[in-house]
Amino acid sequence: MLYSVQEVADILNMNVHTIRYYTNQELIPNLKRDSHGYRKFNEESINWLIIIYYLRQCQMTIRQIRHYISLCLKGNPTITERYKIITSLREKTKQQISDAETRLNFLN
Repeated sequence: MLYSVQEVADILNMNVHTIRYYTNQELIPNLKRDSHGYRKFNEESINWLIIIYYLRQCQMTIRQIRHYISLCLKGNPTITERYKIITSLREKTKQQISDAETRLNFLN
């Protein structure tokens, strides 16, 4: 099934402009378009948007996300590098949680 930008925005609770920005940055591999040039999203492209959303939440830049996606598209030979990237993001996120808990304890 194919979805419009608005349908995907509703499904993912994302801003239409954000989705268009990501597609304009060519972050969605193999994005489909209809005969009028409108973006059409399948399950795979929706999954890419979810990945991009969470990588952005980890403060990755568009350039870094583009690099990560290119590694994903290269497949198994890049697993080690992708693992290092995700592990680094995981550690950074754990530290952010710890910092937030420290602030919360102070406020309490």
